[in-house]
Amino acid sequence: MDENEKIEITDALLMGYINSELDSKTNAIVSDWIAANSSNEEHYSSLRKAWEVAGEIEPKPVVVDTNLAWKSVMEIITEKEEKVIPINRSYKRSVYFSIAASVVVLFGVLAWLKFGGNGELEYTTVVSELPGFVDELSDGSTVTFNANTSLVYPVEFAENERRVTLNGEAFFDIERNEEKPFIIDLPQETYVKVLGTSFNIKAVEGDSLTHVFVNTGKVEFGDGNETLILVAGQKGVYNRNTGKLSRDDSKTTGLAEMFWKNEKVRFDDVPLNEAISIMNAIAGDSLILDCPSVANQLIVSSYLKDGSIKQFLNSLTDSYGVNYSITLGGKYRIECDDF
Repeated sequence: MDENEKIEITDALLMGYINSELDSKTNAIVSDWIAANSSNEEHYSSLRKAWEVAGEIEPKPVVVDTNLAWKSVMEIITEKEEKVIPINRSYKRSVYFSIAASVVVLFGVLAWLKFGGNGELEYTTVVSELPGFVDELSDGSTVTFNANTSLVYPVEFAENERRVTLNGEAFFDIERNEEKPFIIDLPQETYVKVLGTSFNIKAVEGDSLTHVFVNTGKVEFGDGNETLILVAGQKGVYNRNTGKLSRDDSKTTGLAEMFWKNEKVRFDDVPLNEAISIMNAIAGDSLILDCPSVANQLIVSSYLKDGSIKQFLNSLTDSYGVNYSITLGGKYRIECDDF
């Protein structure tokens, strides 16, 4: 079997070739693959050209180890008829690689997208594969990315607004500026508009629901036909199948919505039935409360992102007079302690 057939030539592998990170044997295989036909050479050239735009991230950018991130970036570059221009290298980005996340950053991409009317501006595309990557924008606002999330924004904002495009989930902490509203364009022509506040958006292309949870302040959430005003502690939902925009009036503490970012949820005097609802939102409906007498019992407990449901349940059995068993469906049933 030919050596080239033993190895899958992915964009991640091509990135290793571009950055001279491969061993000599793999390097030769990739080189042969590029030279094999014009299609391979054209794909490699477009990938290299896109990476060269990110001239500030050198000599070795954060490792890109999936095709998903590059696919998202390349779709933006190829489908919007953009062109690549040099950027002002004096512009200082406040990007913090405090976690081992795979992040692709492209500088100086001219993208019309939904920014029409602002003229030709230089844009940055950030694609984060893992959660926790934090990016600071030119106005001082910060964005924390969840996994598989992309954001496109101008290197410098326009004079009358601050407009970005999000696909995925991210937490925004926006610097207040009443003269320049901050607008996040989302899939299905939905948007969020703010002056200065903090909030979480989950808007994944292809998902049926878009969620906006306001942590502090007030935001406008709309789709062009109708709008909602959401204040701290409220959540708005847009159903793409029905085209309906609604306020989720169910009581929320924000613990479930912010769990991905905080990596921990702590219950301080929270009724057990509410804590179970939050845990089910986090852990996928894995808990059943079958003990009405303790439903309103206030509990103090916590749950870590990398922890197990059993650890949470054990803290309940030790302190609140309940037991638990595992159902045939693999769920945990919380029962009154008969002993």
